[in-house]
Amino acid sequence: ISDHLTPQDASLWRGITSLRPMDAPDFKASRAFGIFAGPGNRFVLACAYNQAGKPMYEYVVLPRELLTALAGNLTPLLALFDSPSTTPPNIARVAPIKVEAGKPWTSAQRRGHVETLLNFGIDMPRAIHLLGAALQERGLMIYDFPTDTEARLAMIRGFMALLPAPARPDLTFSTNRHEKTMTQARIVFAPNSTV
Repeated sequence: ISDHLTPQDASLWRGITSLRPMDAPDFKASRAFGIFAGPGNRFVLACAYNQAGKPMYEYVVLPRELLTALAGNLTPLLALFDSPSTTPPNIARVAPIKVEAGKPWTSAQRRGHVETLLNFGIDMPRAIHLLGAALQERGLMIYDFPTDTEARLAMIRGFMALLPAPARPDLTFSTNRHEKTMTQARIVFAPNSTV
């Protein structure tokens, strides 16, 4: 994963993302995540967070095969960002990252993710309608959703659980879109309707 990307390669991948940290002072509460489709049937997993008052961004390039194997289980990927990076910024090359082997969701876990989605006050016909909108060319932008990354990820997991496993990698997302950067992500959370 991210096999020896140069800073120039990383710059190209950054260009397909639209993400900014949540408005929170500490690392964990400020984390925002996104998965964005890129060239060559690859994706970029991005994490933005605040550290010492500065926004920080980390990017990991992922092959489709990994996302397909995980079948919507984001836990092993998000675990890569359980703590801030200790790699100095702008170094020439970063060694590949190892992802702990994850398993696809069980039927009970998948059902639980759908139930969590429905607990947001969305009934099943509305959930299917919103998922359809997300899969259209323009995607789905959600405004004024609570600024809790975990709640946003729970909603994304719920939508992913409604899809067949091979289609889940294509449900790309940004949990906190950067207002000045366009994105082709399928589900995008934006701060307010004045964007």
